[in-house]
Amino acid sequence: QKVFSWGISRGYLVEHPWRNREPMRVRQQFKIELFTIDEFRAILEHAPDHLKWTLEVEYHTAMRPGRTELFNLKWDDIDFATGAVRIYSSKTDSYHTQYIPMAFVEKIRERREWYRAEARRLVKRRGKLYPECPYVIQYHGKRVGSQVTKAWNQAKKDAGITKRIRLYDIRHFYITH
Repeated sequence: QKVFSWGISRGYLVEHPWRNREPMRVRQQFKIELFTIDEFRAILEHAPDHLKWTLEVEYHTAMRPGRTELFNLKWDDIDFATGAVRIYSSKTDSYHTQYIPMAFVEKIRERREWYRAEARRLVKRRGKLYPECPYVIQYHGKRVGSQVTKAWNQAKKDAGITKRIRLYDIRHFYITH
């Protein structure tokens, strides 16, 4: 509208073409439906192992789910001595540090050892030992993809949760809880 007004004031236009314009239809804005700790526990109860682990890491780190933060977290980003987690944020194109409880750092250490043992166990089926997956959130030794979203939707359904809860809401849940 300002461009058309400028054109009229400079004599480029005779009439404002948007003078009688109807506003565009606006879709109803998405509303976050808060969920309870019991609903979160119900989802966890119905979640497969890789989703439980994903939710646990997201809860303790408050990272954005997806390929830029949570699914990009590598073992090298964690300082096991101090509990400092180095997080790259694509939104701000910078790194920041989040400190997590040492009890959860120990859980991360145990999970890493479990992944290593699982890789050694699968040598017979695969025929060789694959290099360690560098990602904390992984599925069958590879970086996570759509497996988490599918598992999330199924776990919500199995738990009987009909609210529109997104993986991203776990980030807000962490902060408020």
